[in-house]
Amino acid sequence: MSDRVSGASSASTAGGEMAAVLSALDAHLRRDWSEAPAAELHAELVALEQAQRRLRATQARVMAAARTSGTARQMGYINERQMLTGGLGLAPGEARGRLEDSAIADTARMAATAAGKISAGHLKIITATLAALPDEVDDDERSRLEAELIALAAGQCTTRRLQENAHRLLDQIDPGRTERGAGERARRRSVTCSGQGLDLMARASMTMDPQLAALMREIHARWAQPGRL
Repeated sequence: MSDRVSGASSASTAGGEMAAVLSALDAHLRRDWSEAPAAELHAELVALEQAQRRLRATQARVMAAARTSGTARQMGYINERQMLTGGLGLAPGEARGRLEDSAIADTARMAATAAGKISAGHLKIITATLAALPDEVDDDERSRLEAELIALAAGQCTTRRLQENAHRLLDQIDPGRTERGAGERARRRSVTCSGQGLDLMARASMTMDPQLAALMREIHARWAQPGRL
């Protein structure tokens, strides 16, 4: 298919709002920032971050509508994943992220993203925290936890601090989760290794239980400086 997104074609077929956004971005891309003072550069970075957060939220809403209406099949694709990978040229991981966002398009945390209050890192932690709740936790409790995490994130909380608070709140709501989750953690342990890249190097990733993670942190501190081993 020849539906790959390009600046010209997307501007001519998108809605009026997005056409205006694309036009403004064209002008923004032509600006020379080499002589800009620090305060202006910082202000631009803040504005760009706000734009990215809001674009993610509106993208989630459009993707959710596309899934509901069957847009992928109407446009000749097998499914939404192929529309994103084959039509938009996204990597599989990117496509998965877009679909996951569409599933939470109408949640409070995505609304906070739309308002520019929380970052992508905050959103990831909040979503993972809610997913870690046991099934017996009711919707009201889930909503209270989501609201508390959003408030923390919006209050200039770093992702590291938000993660710490998420652990604390989960322990309060579900005190037995550490013991109950031991079997599940054991099943999820894994090591994966990617294929070689163009530089012939490969990357490995691990999913570790708490004991192995503590050991690996100690090993990393002593031996894992770049080039040492």
